[in-house]
Amino acid sequence: MKVGDIVRLHKSTRRNGRFAGLTGLIVEQIVDKAVHPHHEVLVHETGELVQLHVTQIGEVINASR
Repeated sequence: MKVGDIVRLHKSTRRNGRFAGLTGLIVEQIVDKAVHPHHEVLVHETGELVQLHVTQIGEVINASR
């Protein structure tokens, strides 16, 4: 996954709470692996910026080239 990919979150409310099953666009990757390894920042279809761990992402819908 990289910046520009459209992803769908897992449908599990235990993992993602109110964002379960929503789609979003990856707008930033956290590069400081010592502080937050494997985190992505997404803009959801609701317009909110959310920081998530890669395990919360269910699938990549559209990968940027």
